[in-house]
Amino acid sequence: MVEVKCNLCNSSFNSLKYVKDGFRVVKCACGMVFVNPRLREIKYDEEYFKRKGSIYEDYLDERELKKKNFKKIINEIKKLKIGRLLDVGCGTGELLEVSKEKGYSVKGVEISEFASGYCSGKFDVINESFDEVEFNEKFDVVTMMDYIEHSKDPFNDLRKVKNILNENGILVISTGDINSWFSKLMGRNWNFLNPEEHLYYFSEKSLRKMLEKSGFEIVKIKKDFRYVSFRNFLRYFKINLKMKGFNFLVWLPSMMVVFARKV
Repeated sequence: MVEVKCNLCNSSFNSLKYVKDGFRVVKCACGMVFVNPRLREIKYDEEYFKRKGSIYEDYLDERELKKKNFKKIINEIKKLKIGRLLDVGCGTGELLEVSKEKGYSVKGVEISEFASGYCSGKFDVINESFDEVEFNEKFDVVTMMDYIEHSKDPFNDLRKVKNILNENGILVISTGDINSWFSKLMGRNWNFLNPEEHLYYFSEKSLRKMLEKSGFEIVKIKKDFRYVSFRNFLRYFKINLKMKGFNFLVWLPSMMVVFARKV
């Protein structure tokens, strides 16, 4: 376990918000919520993507569902920017596939050897942690879909994104909203509160602060509508049933998508 300071304001002072699964989730006076102390390393191996009872249990079975969701996102991005796209935390490559179909030149970064293996031969994917990759190219769009909550150092990751974006480049982030009514309703039972691997919990306000501090301006923030399996929808309410095959579009009341521009 390792102790950390606030990634937004660098303060060492914080107050306890939740204790879950043996982890302390704390809140800084600046509004940043994070896990402290936290694990030094997390293994994103095959077992991670097949854990029973988690939203990742059906990860590989829901690739077509994820592509439907990413088509909506890419259509929004196309209104702002076209060109070269980098997907950070690209998983098994669904966003890369959709982006390529929509005319983007694509590249991915994925820390999991297991997940990146699904992209082998299809896309240019770097199997490393984003903070360790040295880029000799720039991009017009960078996407971080359900990535930033896993990052050990979100602020430095965002600074790095700024450096690899072309002028007026676009960054798109999806993550949970710790200040949403659903998060407040569910408390420590909020489905997104997974302190073993989700290290940072943003509100619209704290994410805006961090983006502006790292050299971006907000274009828009949207609540996240996604196609989800009925099984995973029930998991949002801590209900676990063995059923598959029923999918529908639903507003996820604690998720947000942020579009930002390099300034």
